[in-house]
Amino acid sequence: MNEGDQERRTVSPQGYVLGAGEGEHLIHFRDHGQIVIKADSATGFDNLALGTQQVTVGAGIPIHRHLKMNEAFYVLEGSGIFILNDVRHPFEKGGTIVVDPSVETGKTGTDYVWLLSCLRQQGGARS
Repeated sequence: MNEGDQERRTVSPQGYVLGAGEGEHLIHFRDHGQIVIKADSATGFDNLALGTQQVTVGAGIPIHRHLKMNEAFYVLEGSGIFILNDVRHPFEKGGTIVVDPSVETGKTGTDYVWLLSCLRQQGGARS
Protein backbone atom coordinates (compact mmCIF):
# COMPACT_ATOMS: atom_id res chain seq x y z
CA MET A 1 0.00 0.00 0.00
CA ASN A 2 1.44 3.36 -0.88
CA GLU A 3 1.34 6.44 1.33
CA GLY A 4 -1.71 7.93 -0.42
CA ASP A 5 -3.73 4.72 0.16
CA GLN A 6 -3.30 4.94 3.92
CA GLU A 7 -4.18 8.64 3.95
CA ARG A 8 -7.36 8.00 1.94
CA ARG A 9 -8.37 5.16 4.27
CA THR A 10 -8.07 7.17 7.49
CA VAL A 11 -9.09 10.71 6.55
CA SER A 12 -12.88 10.38 6.62
CA PRO A 13 -15.07 7.89 8.51
CA GLN A 14 -17.91 9.12 6.26
CA GLY A 15 -16.62 6.95 3.44
CA TYR A 16 -13.96 6.51 0.79
CA VAL A 17 -13.32 4.80 -2.53
CA LEU A 18 -10.55 2.25 -3.05
CA GLY A 19 -9.22 0.93 -6.32
CA ALA A 20 -8.91 -2.77 -7.08
CA GLY A 21 -5.37 -3.05 -5.70
CA GLU A 22 -5.82 -0.76 -2.70
CA GLY A 23 -6.25 -1.71 0.95
CA GLU A 24 -4.06 -3.11 3.70
CA HIS A 25 -2.19 -6.12 2.27
CA LEU A 26 -1.35 -8.97 4.67
CA ILE A 27 -0.10 -12.55 4.36
CA HIS A 28 -1.90 -15.18 6.46
CA PHE A 29 0.42 -16.89 8.94
CA ARG A 30 -1.05 -20.38 8.45
CA ASP A 31 -1.27 -20.90 4.68
CA HIS A 32 0.51 -17.79 3.33
CA GLY A 33 -2.65 -16.75 1.46
CA GLN A 34 -3.15 -13.08 0.70
CA ILE A 35 -5.58 -10.95 2.72
CA VAL A 36 -6.58 -7.42 1.72
CA ILE A 37 -8.43 -5.36 4.35
CA LYS A 38 -10.70 -2.80 2.68
CA ALA A 39 -12.58 -1.49 5.77
CA ASP A 40 -12.35 -2.09 9.52
CA SER A 41 -12.04 -0.24 12.82
CA ALA A 42 -8.66 1.17 11.75
CA THR A 43 -10.42 2.99 8.90
CA GLY A 44 -13.22 4.37 11.10
CA PHE A 45 -15.78 1.56 10.78
CA ASP A 46 -16.10 -0.06 14.21
CA ASN A 47 -19.04 -2.32 13.29
CA LEU A 48 -17.80 -3.53 9.91
CA ALA A 49 -14.87 -5.48 8.50
CA LEU A 50 -14.58 -6.00 4.74
CA GLY A 51 -11.83 -7.52 2.68
CA THR A 52 -10.70 -10.32 0.42
CA GLN A 53 -9.03 -13.53 1.48
CA GLN A 54 -7.15 -16.10 -0.56
CA VAL A 55 -7.42 -19.69 0.69
CA THR A 56 -4.62 -21.68 -0.93
CA VAL A 57 -5.07 -25.13 -2.51
CA GLY A 58 -5.75 -27.77 0.13
CA ALA A 59 -5.79 -25.20 2.95
CA GLY A 60 -8.78 -24.22 4.99
CA ILE A 61 -10.04 -22.13 7.86
CA PRO A 62 -10.49 -24.01 11.17
CA ILE A 63 -13.90 -24.25 12.82
CA HIS A 64 -14.60 -21.01 14.68
CA ARG A 65 -17.35 -18.59 15.68
CA HIS A 66 -17.64 -14.80 15.76
CA LEU A 67 -19.85 -14.35 18.83
CA LYS A 68 -21.04 -10.82 18.05
CA MET A 69 -20.54 -10.58 14.29
CA ASN A 70 -22.62 -11.67 11.32
CA GLU A 71 -20.39 -13.00 8.57
CA ALA A 72 -20.93 -13.08 4.82
CA PHE A 73 -18.83 -14.29 1.91
CA TYR A 74 -19.05 -13.95 -1.84
CA VAL A 75 -16.92 -16.51 -3.70
CA LEU A 76 -14.79 -14.63 -6.24
CA GLU A 77 -12.84 -17.67 -7.50
CA GLY A 78 -12.57 -21.37 -6.80
CA SER A 79 -14.58 -23.95 -4.91
CA GLY A 80 -14.53 -25.89 -1.68
CA ILE A 81 -16.54 -27.02 1.30
CA PHE A 82 -18.08 -24.64 3.85
CA ILE A 83 -18.97 -26.14 7.24
CA LEU A 84 -21.99 -24.76 9.15
CA ASN A 85 -22.52 -26.39 12.57
CA ASP A 86 -20.80 -29.61 11.42
CA VAL A 87 -22.81 -29.83 8.15
CA ARG A 88 -20.71 -29.71 4.99
CA HIS A 89 -21.93 -27.53 2.09
CA PRO A 90 -20.13 -27.30 -1.28
CA PHE A 91 -19.51 -23.81 -2.66
CA GLU A 92 -18.23 -22.47 -5.96
CA LYS A 93 -17.45 -19.25 -7.81
CA GLY A 94 -20.41 -16.87 -7.63
CA GLY A 95 -21.83 -18.47 -4.48
CA THR A 96 -22.87 -16.57 -1.37
CA ILE A 97 -22.52 -17.71 2.24
CA VAL A 98 -24.22 -15.89 5.14
CA VAL A 99 -23.61 -16.86 8.77
CA ASP A 100 -25.28 -15.93 12.07
CA PRO A 101 -23.03 -15.45 15.13
CA SER A 102 -24.54 -18.51 16.83
CA VAL A 103 -23.14 -20.82 14.13
CA GLU A 104 -19.73 -22.49 14.10
CA THR A 105 -18.10 -22.33 10.67
CA GLY A 106 -15.04 -23.50 8.83
CA LYS A 107 -13.86 -23.82 5.25
CA THR A 108 -11.85 -26.32 3.28
CA GLY A 109 -10.52 -25.23 -0.08
CA THR A 110 -10.38 -28.06 -2.56
CA ASP A 111 -9.40 -25.45 -5.11
CA TYR A 112 -7.58 -22.12 -5.05
CA VAL A 113 -10.25 -19.86 -3.48
CA TRP A 114 -10.69 -16.06 -3.28
CA LEU A 115 -13.43 -14.85 -0.93
CA LEU A 116 -14.92 -11.42 -0.44
CA SER A 117 -15.46 -11.42 3.31
CA CYS A 118 -17.67 -9.10 5.36
CA LEU A 119 -18.29 -9.11 9.11
CA ARG A 120 -20.87 -6.82 10.69
CA GLN A 121 -21.40 -6.22 14.39
CA GLN A 122 -24.89 -7.20 15.59
CA GLY A 123 -26.98 -4.14 16.33
CA GLY A 124 -25.52 -2.37 13.31
CA ALA A 125 -27.14 -0.61 10.39
CA ARG A 126 -30.64 -2.11 10.45
CA SER A 127 -31.15 -2.66 14.17
